[in-house]
This record gives sequence, C-alpha cells and structure tokens, in this order.
Amino acid sequence: MSAPYKLECGVRQGGLTSSRLFNIYMNQLIERLSRAGVGCSIDGVPINNISYADDMVLLSPSVSGLRKLIAICEDYAGEHGISYNTKNSEYLIFRGKNKPSPFKPVIRLCGSPLKQVAYFKYLGHVFTERLDDDSDIEWERRAMSVRGNMLARRFARCTTQVKLTLFRAYCQTFYTCGLWIDYTRRGYRVLRVQYNNVLRAVLGKPRYCSASAMFADALVDDFYAIVRKRTASLLCRLLSSTNTLLGTLAYKLDSPLWRAWNGGHIGTNRP
Repeated sequence: MSAPYKLECGVRQGGLTSSRLFNIYMNQLIERLSRAGVGCSIDGVPINNISYADDMVLLSPSVSGLRKLIAICEDYAGEHGISYNTKNSEYLIFRGKNKPSPFKPVIRLCGSPLKQVAYFKYLGHVFTERLDDDSDIEWERRAMSVRGNMLARRFARCTTQVKLTLFRAYCQTFYTCGLWIDYTRRGYRVLRVQYNNVLRAVLGKPRYCSASAMFADALVDDFYAIVRKRTASLLCRLLSSTNTLLGTLAYKLDSPLWRAWNGGHIGTNRP
C-alpha cells in the first residue's frame, strides 16, 4: 500500500477507475444511512437509501425520519467537501389511494428548501405520489411513438429485414415494464395499440391490417410476449442477485411485485 495522498478534484469523467473510486468515496455515507435506525425497512433490512452513481434517494415513512437522514448527508458533506445540487434535489410524498392531503412540510438541504413534486423520474422509471404506473406507461408510449415515426420516415426505402432489425432495437425496450403493478386497462391497451401501429408504419402496412398476422409473418414478438419476457428477465436477475436489498425484494413473496408477476400482466382491476 502506498502512502496516503489527497485529491483536490473529482474523479475523471469517463475514467475506467472513476466509478470504483466514487463508490469507495461514498460508501461510508451509505453505511451511515443504513445504520441510522430511521427510514424505511423490509423485514428488518434497512432500505432507507438507494444509490446509483451520484443519484441518491432517501426513503422514510415520516418527515422527522427524512430530516434525520438528510442531516446525516449534510454532516458527511461537511466532512468530505461534498456540495449537493439543491436545485436538482426534490422530495415526493407518497399518498394513500383516494386520500388527498394538503400536508406540505418544509424540507431543507444545506439550508435551502427543497421543491415538492407530484412525480419524478428515477433511473428511467416515473414515480408518482399515488404509486400508480399510468404515467410511466404514457411516457413509454410517447417515446415509442417518436422513435417509430423516425424509423418510418428515415428508413422507408430500406429492406424489410433492416426495418425489422431497427424496430426490435428501438421499439421493443419497454424499459421498466417489469415494475408495472398498478395501472388502468385503458392505459395498458393504448400502449399496446401504439406498439402495433408503430410496426404497421415501419413496414408500410395499412392501418387496419391484422396485428396478429402481421407479427406472425414478420416473426416479431407481440406486445404481451415482450412484457412477459422483460418481467421474467427481471425476476431471474433479482433471484440470482447477491445484493442484500435486491435479495430482500426478490423473496418478499407477499409483495405487490410478486402478485403482478404471478398475474402475468394480463390485466388489472382498475377500469
């Protein structure tokens, strides 16, 4: 081991060792938060903070608990020369179904009040205060519509095989569909119809041609097959993960995720 030395700047953008160095730098903060004894937990496992690179989420069932977690982050920042971006930091209150609440607490980070929002997007998934997935489904529908129109316009003269390859790459993502557990049948159906219409547009098919025949002839998975595959992939990765938090979620058999997975994403009770 070398003698200790001090870095006066952050890690290099895109450097091969940057991610590991940053993880080492922030690991003590994650440990402090996990040992704080406040915030959310599942079966005794603390899940009061979720971190990916420099994006951190704090989870607490109470305002006082959230303030204690923020205070730990502020103390760590003072000790290690960290500056938080308070303009890009927000807080969201998850509310019960059909239970509006005017409660708007003042949450501060480093003396600056944070903005309260009704939804935010974290790691590609849209979270709302009602914990429903209609907003994320609509976000996916709009994004797929934009990508599909771009493919149909720019690659109209390409061969069918090229069009299908591009369609699979750009229109079959459904990035976080394995997490959809609470949504309306209308929102789900609209996304499926959009998916069908995009393939029609890419292949130059008439608008009312048979969707099932089109997918069969093109040897392309339909909407339900894509969602089932994405869900099964997520479940397999969770069950095989060595991460403590993911393992806790994977074996929580009475969780909403497991109920949704068992249902196979074939419908919900919401009209």
